[in-house]
Amino acid sequence: MAANSPPLAAAVDMSSAPEEHMSPVETDDLRKKLRRALEDWNIVTAESLLRKPAADKDEQDIQIHSMDLTAMVCEYLTPEMEDAGPHLTQCCQDLLVILAQKGNAKENLIALLEHLEGFKTLKLVRRVLPALAITLMGIKDKSKAHSWSWALDTLACHLKTIQQPENSGLEGAERLTLDLNSEISDIIDFLDDLVPLLQPLVIHCQKSENSTENCLRKQHLTKFILQTFGSPIAYLSQHPEKSKSGDKLYPRSYEASKKLVNFISILNSDIFAKVISLSSSDNKTKDFEDYGDIDICAGVLLYLVFGESMCDDVVAGVGIVPQVYSHTHILRSCSSLIVKMLSTTVESINHKGLLLLQSLITRMPGDWFTGITSRDPKLIALITPLANLIVHHNTAELRSLGFTCYRQFVGLFDISARFDLYKYLFNSLNHSGLLGWSVTHLKNTLVHVLKDIDAYPSYSQGKMQPIFTKLFHLKHGAQTDLLEISDELIAEINLAYFVTCRQPDYLSNVKLQDWVDQLQEGLK
Repeated sequence: MAANSPPLAAAVDMSSAPEEHMSPVETDDLRKKLRRALEDWNIVTAESLLRKPAADKDEQDIQIHSMDLTAMVCEYLTPEMEDAGPHLTQCCQDLLVILAQKGNAKENLIALLEHLEGFKTLKLVRRVLPALAITLMGIKDKSKAHSWSWALDTLACHLKTIQQPENSGLEGAERLTLDLNSEISDIIDFLDDLVPLLQPLVIHCQKSENSTENCLRKQHLTKFILQTFGSPIAYLSQHPEKSKSGDKLYPRSYEASKKLVNFISILNSDIFAKVISLSSSDNKTKDFEDYGDIDICAGVLLYLVFGESMCDDVVAGVGIVPQVYSHTHILRSCSSLIVKMLSTTVESINHKGLLLLQSLITRMPGDWFTGITSRDPKLIALITPLANLIVHHNTAELRSLGFTCYRQFVGLFDISARFDLYKYLFNSLNHSGLLGWSVTHLKNTLVHVLKDIDAYPSYSQGKMQPIFTKLFHLKHGAQTDLLEISDELIAEINLAYFVTCRQPDYLSNVKLQDWVDQLQEGLK
């Protein structure tokens, strides 16, 4: 039999390795020995059967029938076995690696993915990832794109099954304790194991020549990595906290997330244009349903790039985002993503949205926006979700961070551009605290305007009167709850005194006395 066996190179190829070259008795003998070893939890014998076969015929048997052997080993990867005998499931993981190294890649891929689809826990999925990485690299170049797509789509199904953690309400360094939760720890372990699976695939794409096949590989890898940003990375913390001594404390998912960002940058020459084009409403089709919420996927990626500076250079985004984009363009392009992140009910995504917004705002000095930028719908769209978060969020840290972003955002507009912004704020905000701060900001702006009023035609008497009429008016007359609007009211009274003393003409057509009478009546 051994003398008539095909050479090794032919044995690896399915098309040139018909089963008649191997006796069923010999094949069954190896399988029986392996199954007996696994049934007895004899991991030493099981590993030696595949790693160091006793005869050449067993080596050829492994090469030709690796698909059946892979399927048999996967049968022992069960939740019960993982809990009762993790050393056996670790042995199965090692056996799958041996079979991936010796067997036919195409056949092994079929066997691995058939069982991968049925796994119910991430621990079991992690067991096949090392073998899957070897198998995917062993596929012929002309078939890699199709095979990688199939494998990554199967893995992505498990990303979708990851449960969204409940909002914890933890703040600061306390947030790091979430990594100790058993479920979250399993998710992070899974994320850590995805990195060595993807790394050789990304490097192969990087070194391969430009071709249609290689472009497809890059697309499939980019899609899968973006899916990981939507789930589970969006639910985990990557923001470093500070210890009492001032040292940075990094969450467990930080390193894996940073490597995934690096993979994306390798696969795409312009990462910013890539994710913005994907999240554009004009490009959303059924092809993007697999992403889940593409806006969250793209938003989390840009948060990691800008908010956490996950790149090699000091300046956020250098080396990953080409330095040809203006700060204004980046903020406008990210606006819809930030709005989505601030509007969701997931606390961790809210936090990422605020950190992304703050990082983009702090890239620009005060009075950056001029002209009619305060009428830009993409910029103005940030105000409502930001205000809602400041008012209604359950976590004090995020409310405070949101208010910091609000103050910095208003400060980006120069004096002339602020006029239209004030009109929008006073007609859209309902919270007394935010209105009070905004009214005070208007008063401070008027201090500069009145030094040379001719230089600021937007603040003429005719244009300012509608604003004053809006402010110096009680919504419910004397029955208005003055305590409820106390912050706003104090700021409006200060503004009224200031304008009366410095520019009384502003109030010539404003029913200021009626407002004062209503206040006096309401205070009785």
